[in-house]
Amino acid sequence: MIQGVLTKPLKVIPDERGWLMEMLRDDDPFFQRFGQVYLTVVYPEVVKGWHYHRKQTDHFVVVKGMSKVVLYDSRDGSPTQGEVNEFFLGDRNPTLLVIPPLVLHGMKGIGTEPAYLVNVPTHHYDYQDPTSTACRRTIRRSRTTGAARMADAPDLSRARVLVTVAPASSARTRRAPRGAAPGRARRRARRADLRRPPREPGRRAAAG
Repeated sequence: MIQGVLTKPLKVIPDERGWLMEMLRDDDPFFQRFGQVYLTVVYPEVVKGWHYHRKQTDHFVVVKGMSKVVLYDSRDGSPTQGEVNEFFLGDRNPTLLVIPPLVLHGMKGIGTEPAYLVNVPTHHYDYQDPTSTACRRTIRRSRTTGAARMADAPDLSRARVLVTVAPASSARTRRAPRGAAPGRARRRARRADLRRPPREPGRRAAAG
């Protein structure tokens, strides 16, 4: 797991009237502060990303549908630099995902219906100075296949070997195998739209 990334399994409490699910509490050990709450929706097979936040921590919960959320750690000095985590979140796997600052993230709708994601970041969005909290990366779309991919993506085939499965079994941590054939590694990287994270900008924003 990328350093600073956490997951919290969510409990659904049903009764004859319906059901209830708590998401984030102020007594959670990872709770820092409240910034705002917003809802974002992604359509099936559509990718939103990549972007990162300079100072805010995100708390993702997919409350309807299913989404693949992918994280990439490009932080200099991080013990997990170069790791890629994949999380499958939604009504089939109710989970809160904590994403620390400067960790690149994107999401893709999977299944046949839109995915509804609720985020409770630690800082509100600053309309007067949008770059104070977030930076976005562009998406390029293949002219031949129509598949979206991230611009300026590094070659993950040079990453070290690391394959683990998180306890919740909804997260996957991976690096391309050492010494793998470049062609095979590239084909592996193309299997999903969120396989190739972008390079960091020339000037890295300071956390906090």
